[in-house]
Amino acid sequence: MKKFISIAIIIFIIITVLVACGVDANVDEPATDTTDATDARQPTSDLGEYRIQIIRQGTPITDAENTVVGQYIRDRFNIVFDFISYAGDIRDRQSIMLAGGDFNEIQYMQRDDIVSAYIGAGALLDLEQFQHLMPDFWQRFETQIPLWRVVGNGTLYKWETHVPLMGETDMSFYDMFVRSDVLEYYGWPTLVSTSEWIEFLKQAVIDFPESSGLPTVGVAVNFGDPWGLAGLSQILYEKSDHYINLGNEGVLFNTLTDRFEGIFDNPDVKDSFRFFNALYRYGLLDLESFTDTTERLEEKAHSGVALSIFYVNWFPQGGIPAYRQYVNMPIQSDAMVARGAGRQIRQETTRDFDSYGITTNARYPERIAELLNWAASDEGQIVLRSGLEGVHWERDATTGRRTFTESRRQSLLENDPNWNLNVGLNEFSPFLAHFNMLADDGQYHDLLVHADYYDQFFLTPRQREAVEMLGWENSMSWWIDNMVPNPTGLMGAVHIDSTTELGRLHQQMTDMRVRWTARLIMASSVDEFYSLYEEAMAEYNMLDHQSVIDEFNRLLDEARAALG
Repeated sequence: MKKFISIAIIIFIIITVLVACGVDANVDEPATDTTDATDARQPTSDLGEYRIQIIRQGTPITDAENTVVGQYIRDRFNIVFDFISYAGDIRDRQSIMLAGGDFNEIQYMQRDDIVSAYIGAGALLDLEQFQHLMPDFWQRFETQIPLWRVVGNGTLYKWETHVPLMGETDMSFYDMFVRSDVLEYYGWPTLVSTSEWIEFLKQAVIDFPESSGLPTVGVAVNFGDPWGLAGLSQILYEKSDHYINLGNEGVLFNTLTDRFEGIFDNPDVKDSFRFFNALYRYGLLDLESFTDTTERLEEKAHSGVALSIFYVNWFPQGGIPAYRQYVNMPIQSDAMVARGAGRQIRQETTRDFDSYGITTNARYPERIAELLNWAASDEGQIVLRSGLEGVHWERDATTGRRTFTESRRQSLLENDPNWNLNVGLNEFSPFLAHFNMLADDGQYHDLLVHADYYDQFFLTPRQREAVEMLGWENSMSWWIDNMVPNPTGLMGAVHIDSTTELGRLHQQMTDMRVRWTARLIMASSVDEFYSLYEEAMAEYNMLDHQSVIDEFNRLLDEARAALG
């Protein structure tokens, strides 16, 4: 008996010490009365500093608190964000965080299968309880909220960022990024079909054999990124007019039939594999592509070693000699060009790979809800996306329209890569609220979403010259002229629970595709390619892939019926 009492005393002491050590001396106790909505919305500066860690991928911001936007949030809400950079497989990291219970207070969840896992573990808070604190949020996302509830079986556990995207520049066209001096050398040809690209690059590696003292390569690809081989090897299908890219998994969506289909046996996907195999056989594919990351591609662009880069076109041109800066060009398979296919432009109304939720680890969820509501307002989006009035933008005295201040205009013209390290525009919105819709003043919250600003500030003089020499009105002309808008809609919210038998089968479909991809690309001949493809298809057909596809379509029909 004495032994049990001693153990109980020891446990009591340990718990007491742990609780005491867990108290953050920089965080005040929450307000005692939060039952009234008015009290809950009192100035957050009165509630004590609230520090929140956010896991981020790819952000260069290390001192979020002391950026201009970070300071504004701190002064307005007394909330401070600490960005935790992560460079590995974020989905694996999110699963590990859930398993260990050390997930963030605002948790990033990449795709709805991860969201389902967090819901199933009881890790996410029901956002409906905060609706009275979030009127702007509820109004802004009235179209999206019913879709976000699908994964929660009617309960709202998450929000998505980067939706809706309805701005003038919201066309995702990641095609071929090519050196402008090479285009100029051949008279500024407008290349589209894969055959045209191959012939162009075959001659280009002869006429431009080296750059910066190194041998040039025809095409560089970032297959080495966690999403690279799975996401890019088959992606040529999205350059057509009716297939929507919904992720790097086992299915895609056909807008003509309004049904899900398998990826691996899709003809456009097969053409994508054939294209990369042709590049490989002609010695045009950079062999380092299988290990190269996006950062490595940027290095090769700066040295000029890559005559063209597939898909990745978002790194800045600063530091690249003007004469060989890169310009974005379209690409479609020969079959697409032959049938006169348009180019689908994905208009994202849902984006499950940018899902966020308030977790049970949140110490002050009401304060997060208040901040999230502000982020969804016109005022919040303008601060988060365009900065502060009088500092970064101002209203024209005659028209009343927002325009850049001279200092902001100069920062854009100078293309200073370090400018935003101090300001933090678009660094907080990706996890709070980030969308492109017109504000009440008739402009977009982020002025750079307007097309007339885009080319002026985002393109270098050399790139603008290239656009003119190509005969385009602007850098988006080809895609605008051939555009077939495809909203993601409800199909972007449909997923199969990864813990179920069908979910595991779906993962097998994906794993099998990825496993065969490198072998298909590196086939030594056309005959070997087709032989390997038949072998891969035989393995694919041994999987009951149709049951997975049927389940996706069943879930889609069920979700549509539920929405009425």
